[in-house]
Amino acid sequence: CKLVVGDVLAQIRRDYLDVAAIPHSTIEKAIMNSKPFRDNLRQEELATIQTLPTEGFKHFDISLMHKIVRFSKFSMLIFNDVPTRLWKSEPSDTENTFGDNLQRIKKCRDKIDHNPNVSLTVGELQNNFEQYIDIVRRAAQHFNKNLKNYEQKINDYRDCSLDSGQATKMSGEIKPSLKKFVEVKSMCVYIDE
Repeated sequence: CKLVVGDVLAQIRRDYLDVAAIPHSTIEKAIMNSKPFRDNLRQEELATIQTLPTEGFKHFDISLMHKIVRFSKFSMLIFNDVPTRLWKSEPSDTENTFGDNLQRIKKCRDKIDHNPNVSLTVGELQNNFEQYIDIVRRAAQHFNKNLKNYEQKINDYRDCSLDSGQATKMSGEIKPSLKKFVEVKSMCVYIDE
């Protein structure tokens, strides 16, 4: 699920930001000229924003893209579309604006990144993947183009298992506060009495 969110859903989010076809340098200047917005960014987020003119949204994660879209000063610059029930709600199945789908992506990211339980039931896993496919299909309607390659990537992630390289990469993405817990837990020795 983390791979789908970080790869496919993040890319769809980038595609939404590119729909307006505003030059990336214009977006970067607007962001950098907005002191109230800049003051709420971490140093690495500022560095990522400075890559916009040359790299586009390539290095932006879902969280940073969400901050940009939600900031009212940039709404007309990117696109003026908010979720039907605003930014903190969970969109219903019938709500289908660009903003609703962006909110679905953010909610998927939050569900994976903020879940302290690293295991999912088969039902939860199936529901997550159905939601990911639904997001792709809605994006395909919004962009009026075929996004079967995204659907295929999601299905590939659903059917694959983590190799040792992927497992190592994923363990490196654990939040520092949780990493200490994981490392300590892995050093525990169980003695059979």
